[in-house]
Amino acid sequence: MKGTTGSPELGSVIVGVDGSESAHRAALWAAAAAARRDSPLHIVHAADTGGRTLYLSAESVERARADRIRDEFPALTVQAHAEKSLTVAGVLVEASRHADLLVMGGRRSPGCIGPALGRATHSLLHHAHCPVQLIPRQGSGGSES
Repeated sequence: MKGTTGSPELGSVIVGVDGSESAHRAALWAAAAAARRDSPLHIVHAADTGGRTLYLSAESVERARADRIRDEFPALTVQAHAEKSLTVAGVLVEASRHADLLVMGGRRSPGCIGPALGRATHSLLHHAHCPVQLIPRQGSGGSES
C-alpha cells in the first residue's frame, strides 16, 4: 500500500502511537502540525511486546489511522508502520534522526501519584534528535490547552 512503510523522510513530523486515546489525540495534533509545516507525517506504532505475540495487527490499525488522517488532511503525505522492539523509546529515538518534530501522547493521568512522565517519554526528552512535543492526556475533570 503506497505511503505506509519505510523510514521517515528528512524533515518529517513523527508521531509515536500505541492505540490509546491520547495517542489518537497526538496523531491528530501531529497531522495538523505537519500540514502547517507542509511536511510529511510519519506514524510509528512501536510495541514493546516482551516476546509476546500481538493478536491484533498493529500494522492494520495504523493503516486505518493513516487513512482517517488522509481523509481529514487530503494534501498531507502520511506514512505509517508498526515495529516490535525491546524498547519503544529506542525505535522513536532512531526515527527522530530524520525528523523536525516528534510528537507523543501522554499516558499518565493528571494528578497521578508518581512520576509525571512515563519511561519512554522521559527517555525521548533526553535522547531524541529533534524537538519533542508531548500532548497531555485529557483529564476527566476539565479541559486542557
